[in-house]
Formats: sequence, C-alpha cells, structure tokens
Amino acid sequence: MYVYCFQEAPFVQWKNDSGFGNKTTDIGDQLEGFLISIFEKLAEDLGFSFNISLVPDGKYGSYKGKTRGWTGMVRQLLDDVRISFNYGETEIYMHS
Repeated sequence: MYVYCFQEAPFVQWKNDSGFGNKTTDIGDQLEGFLISIFEKLAEDLGFSFNISLVPDGKYGSYKGKTRGWTGMVRQLLDDVRISFNYGETEIYMHS
C-alpha cells in the first residue's frame, strides 16, 4: 500500500525534527507521529505493508484547468502508476 501524506505535527513529523531524507520516496523509517503509529499498528495486526511518501508540493490539490490539470495529492494519485512485485507471493500492485 502506498500512503501519501503531509508533514504536520503531531500526525506526521521527522524523527528528531531532522528534516533529512528523500521526501518523495518511501521515508517511513524517517518519520514519526500519530498517523505513522496508526499505520504501523494496523499493518502489524492485519498483516500488510506500506510505503509512505510526502506530497512533493505539500498541497491537497486543486484543478488548474485542462492545460495544467490537478496539483497536490490529487495529482500524485492520478500520475502515480506503480508496479511492485512481492517475490514471495508474486503479487502485482498497480495504482493509477
């Protein structure tokens, strides 16, 4: 599962307020907070894994017309086409 979020304490924040890391790839081990704790507990109890990424432009999203399209989290979800293979079970996830 891919999770997109915003840095907003106390829900999502850098561990030790470091602010380091590649902010557009899986950075779950560099983040902490209420939302992170909830996802970790759910993943443990329900047996799934997840990758967390911060939304690059830090916006929820708005429509900028046909030429520019969507911004923010909405744009990230629309543009994001990922294929990941879990070699143990050969699962394919496609998000678009």
